[in-house]
Amino acid sequence: KISIIVPVYNTGKFLEKCLESIINQSYENLEIILINDGSTDNSLEICQKYSKLDSRIMIIDKENGGVSSARNRGLSLASGGYIGFIDSDDYISPSMYEKMLYSIVHGDADIVECGYFDVSSDYTVTKEYPLYETTIEGKFNCSKKYLAKINTTNFNCNKLFKRELFNNVRYPNLSLSEDYVVNAKVFSKCSKYISINESLYYYVNNENSVTSEEFTEKKLDIIKAGKKVFKFYEIENPELTKYVSFYIINKIKKLYREMMQSDFKDKYDVGEKLLIDYNYFFSLIRKELFIVANKKRNFFSLWVFRFNPNLYCWVMKKIIN
Repeated sequence: KISIIVPVYNTGKFLEKCLESIINQSYENLEIILINDGSTDNSLEICQKYSKLDSRIMIIDKENGGVSSARNRGLSLASGGYIGFIDSDDYISPSMYEKMLYSIVHGDADIVECGYFDVSSDYTVTKEYPLYETTIEGKFNCSKKYLAKINTTNFNCNKLFKRELFNNVRYPNLSLSEDYVVNAKVFSKCSKYISINESLYYYVNNENSVTSEEFTEKKLDIIKAGKKVFKFYEIENPELTKYVSFYIINKIKKLYREMMQSDFKDKYDVGEKLLIDYNYFFSLIRKELFIVANKKRNFFSLWVFRFNPNLYCWVMKKIIN
């Protein structure tokens, strides 16, 4: 049985398509856990309508606590041998779970991952992000593959997990990059990983989602997530922290530019703190930066930002415009 956990918050516009794609899966042994996280639109009513149509659906109605608290509630209730996550404004291919379950069972793997499509809010496919087919064995190799971002994504939703990977692992109380923290921890337990060369998940660019917002303080959770993963791997496997440091400085570089171009009122104070963090994590991988960065463009942009963040922001603005 596969337990599918769906956090629901004010996605009434997209929810029916999401639920239709789940209940019509070619693989039918599903437990569908809908966590209504204090929606103020018609999302709960839609969940209730579908629960009357399909006995596999379980609805939990709770006060708003964020996507992490919703997923954690779902994990505490899941009884399947495998766990999948779907965001309630997205949808999936009719055979997604059949194909992923086949791979994970016949390959005796702990995690299987597929590619995904970017979709506009009117359901037009705009871009595909495929993965190439591969098998990785060994906990160190699986962790390295994830942290170094080799043929993988930060998402949870395009993956199928063995349930036991989530023993003692829960989502942190973050608005963004909570997936990064959880994936980093479950990949550290993963003995065998498989990626398949089909794109089966459809990620809808919802203009109301947190990731689509203008710069707010919530976006600093991305750096908090990176620090949590760094701290975890300092203990778990220090050799892999260089990839986490690279993740952090890349995110700081992006957030700093985004913040300085916004009307965020504390941007100069926060910017100064971000630069302190940048210099610290940069110093940890300075000698290995060229290897970790992998591409010359990444390498040079990180050095430019290191010496003159404002110059970097000016150059990027010119390039984009």
